[in-house]
Amino acid sequence: LNGTGRHRPVSEFEAFRALVDQDGYAEKRLIAEQGEEIAELLAAARDVASSEEELSQVESIARYAWIETLLSDSVSRPETIRSSRSDQIDRILLHRLVGTAFFITLMAVVFQAIFSWAVPIMDGIDGIFGYLGAAVGRLIPEGAIQSLIVDGVIAGVGSVVIFLPQIAMLFLFLSILEDCGYISRAAFLMDRLLTRCGLSGLSFIPLLSSFACAVPGIMATRTIADRRDRFTTLLVAPLMSCSARLPVYTLLIAAFIPNEYILGGWLGLQGLALFGLYGLGSLVAIAMAWLLKKTMFQGESSPFILELPSYKWPSVRTVGLRVYGSARTFLVDAGTIILAAAIIMWALAYFPRSEEVQERYESRRNEIALTVSEQDGRAALKALDAEEAGE
Repeated sequence: LNGTGRHRPVSEFEAFRALVDQDGYAEKRLIAEQGEEIAELLAAARDVASSEEELSQVESIARYAWIETLLSDSVSRPETIRSSRSDQIDRILLHRLVGTAFFITLMAVVFQAIFSWAVPIMDGIDGIFGYLGAAVGRLIPEGAIQSLIVDGVIAGVGSVVIFLPQIAMLFLFLSILEDCGYISRAAFLMDRLLTRCGLSGLSFIPLLSSFACAVPGIMATRTIADRRDRFTTLLVAPLMSCSARLPVYTLLIAAFIPNEYILGGWLGLQGLALFGLYGLGSLVAIAMAWLLKKTMFQGESSPFILELPSYKWPSVRTVGLRVYGSARTFLVDAGTIILAAAIIMWALAYFPRSEEVQERYESRRNEIALTVSEQDGRAALKALDAEEAGE
């Protein structure tokens, strides 16, 4: 490949680069150095080289052959591949039946723990704010200012902080599962279910993120390459029960579901109801995803490729930072809105305020309290008479 007026030798790599990269830098450099005759030689060589295979394939084959030559001299591979501890665990946790049952049981335990373990802390927070409200009420004279501070501000802040243990505990479990490597396995398991709905396991992470908040869940859909799957996941993500709904669920469950335990005290009805509400949201989201894929976003789902990390012990620092960030976001973002709503509700209940109406309300309240006390007293006397008659 030396032109008539040039004597610089051309290396094998430079010649190969000019051959496969048509109109590239190497070809232009050779033509500039050795004249237009080199262009004719390269064109003839390309016709011969591309008669059987494309030049891009020739380049790839040559590159990987060179890599294989280097690796064969420096890398030794065992004759038999030994399964790691993660592989042995995955044989159980990724099983079609056992793995799915384990995932459902794990989620039930998480929501059961949210109710059972957070109750003592919530009772303590409730007692602290109750004592604080009573103490401040004794320092301020009766009137609108006292009612605003005690019933509006202190009670409003307490109504936010009392749910902080449950929010923090939810994010604690999710952070531990993510840091130890189980969340990727859950995505693999859910791929089988989501595929039947027209989605893939790529949608599991955005939907799981929507349990914390729908906003980051929607933002996480940007990682889904397929446009139809991305829009379908984006539309159903708000149907997942986010943490902002947890206080509402807690109030409704405490009001309508008795605090009783079954299965020998291992399973509480309130925790089971919370798990059912989250499960209902997931089922509705899956049903809507199936409907959208059958109507608005028809088409085949994109293939699901996932790298499963090795199992490891979760980092205390990483989990702690995630829980702290999530709890702080709840207090700052959701807490300010709830506090403002609590003050507005206080104002609507307090104004307009008439002394006559207030006295009549207090009188009626005392009458009801006295009636209830008399009924309780009569009921207690009847129970005592029945007990004496039995003896």
